[in-house]
Amino acid sequence: MCRGLLKIFRWALGSLLILIHRPAALPENKKALGIAPRSLGAILLTVGLLAGWDAVAADSAVDSGASASVNGSARAGLWSKSRSLDQESDIATGEGALWAKAQLDLGTVGDANFDGWVGDQSRGNSVGNRWNRYERLRELYWRKSAGDVDLSLGPQIIVWGRADAIKPTDNLTPRDFTLLTPEDGDQRFGNFATSATYHIGEYAVQSVWLPTFQTSVIPLRPVSMVSYRYDSPPRRNQLAFKFDYTGRELDWSLSYFDGYDTIPDLALVGVGPSGVTVGLTNHHLRVWGADASWSVGRYALRGEVASMRPDAEEAGAFAHKHPQTWLVIGGERSFGEHLNVNLQYFAQKVAGFSSPDDLADPIARGVAWQQAATANQIAGFQQGFTLRLAWNWANDSWHAETSTIFSVTNSARLWRGRLVHAPDDHWRINFGFDRYGGPDHSLFGALKDNSTLFNELRYVF
Repeated sequence: MCRGLLKIFRWALGSLLILIHRPAALPENKKALGIAPRSLGAILLTVGLLAGWDAVAADSAVDSGASASVNGSARAGLWSKSRSLDQESDIATGEGALWAKAQLDLGTVGDANFDGWVGDQSRGNSVGNRWNRYERLRELYWRKSAGDVDLSLGPQIIVWGRADAIKPTDNLTPRDFTLLTPEDGDQRFGNFATSATYHIGEYAVQSVWLPTFQTSVIPLRPVSMVSYRYDSPPRRNQLAFKFDYTGRELDWSLSYFDGYDTIPDLALVGVGPSGVTVGLTNHHLRVWGADASWSVGRYALRGEVASMRPDAEEAGAFAHKHPQTWLVIGGERSFGEHLNVNLQYFAQKVAGFSSPDDLADPIARGVAWQQAATANQIAGFQQGFTLRLAWNWANDSWHAETSTIFSVTNSARLWRGRLVHAPDDHWRINFGFDRYGGPDHSLFGALKDNSTLFNELRYVF
């Protein structure tokens, strides 16, 4: 036991020193990512404590009933472009990171869960390479099941919705859309939340209170004489409820969210001798949603719909999202043992839409179109489809996938391809591309400069 306690002390002391000596301020480009200056120390402290506790639990002289597990991956990759709309003249982006997940089983007390990463990113150009260190504490929460009730407390990722690729009811978890990673799920990071779920047979009622708020990180194009200013919401309390049914073949849920939009709205707030100032504000909104999935033989049918009502009367007509209803419906089918096909139709109805072209001021018009593209509200009605084809072979050691999101309304599109090889249980080799296209004022058209090729080597432990 003494040996284990010494390990805990040694790990904790080293991590606390990093935490204490970490600079109190970060360069502006890191602040834009929403990174806590001391999160690296918190990550190392947590992993160190869990590793030390694992040594204590494994000591033959200790019978604490507790255990710990740690897993993660070390990653190194090369990307032809960043996802920050800032590399039109750059050659490549290098990326290296250490991801870790840990769970500490405390027996009757519950369990503690951790998820986070640290890394570096280089941006190469004609001048040379420059490296930026970045990190993120994604989750650090306690969880306990007591009879029919599940409780959790702390920063955690809560995902709602059953549709593929587009989830209209998924409003609780922010994302870092600039993060270089092949998996969209890795872009998520948790909000501090208290969640309670009460199970009644096949039914469950979940209530979530989020006393704090974090905005998603979106790519913003650097423009000469244009600066961006983020304005925090005046209050941050958020509430969400979900009534869920899980059956053998049919699953469905009804949900309600009263909180803040994780995607900030853009508005023109000032024009002066020094240039243009664009404000970013996360407005309050309410969302009523429903989703369902139905398994029929080799088919899995899914549907999801959400009605969103923003509370932004104080802002101008082009400075916030308009009320909208968003529907996704479709399904997937497996063919043989290797091929899976997923096809969905989506439709979006925006109430009170008016074109930014109605604005006479060219500066205000440009910012209004940027806001419309970011909010994906560039027309009163949009429709399109998503398609994903996935193929596994050689005992699942190879995985190939291609997918697209295509707007029939204006031909805006995202096309992706992924090829993953896993020669053993530890190594993963990823190749892929993201290709954006469409009108400049569309969501995907505005992201054309984020089109990229990449390869990544990953060691899983």
